Amino acid sequence: MLERFKGAPPVTETPQGRPMRAPTHNEYADEAKRAAQRYLDVVAHNADLERELADWRNRALLAETEVDQIKLRELGLLAEVDHTRQTIAVIAAQYTTASKVLLDGFAAIDQLGGVRAKLPPLAIPPPPAEDPLPSIVAKGPITNGE
Repeated sequence: MLERFKGAPPVTETPQGRPMRAPTHNEYADEAKRAAQRYLDVVAHNADLERELADWRNRALLAETEVDQIKLRELGLLAEVDHTRQTIAVIAAQYTTASKVLLDGFAAIDQLGGVRAKLPPLAIPPPPAEDPLPSIVAKGPITNGE
């Protein structure tokens, strides 16, 4: 039998007695192609993941910007609500003062003995005479000579 060297493909003998190397070249080439394809697939997948990561980072930045805008809008609305409450409080105080003045005036009138002003009766105009026809119909058509 033939000796085998470390790292060399196995040697077989043919029926004629001549040694022949095993057809490993094609097997190694196929395995190398598969390994290279796996490597290219992993590189492509990594590139896809990097693009997706960049997309998610951009989305996160946009969301943070939107949150900041919403917070500013909220602060503006809260300031507007506070201003409206202060305005309502001022108006309520003014109405309270005005109603107190009116009530004090009515109380003063009652203390005087209920003096009533004598006003003449209202003149109500008499109702217009009822015409069976409107005035434009009663006058007739308008001509240039008249």
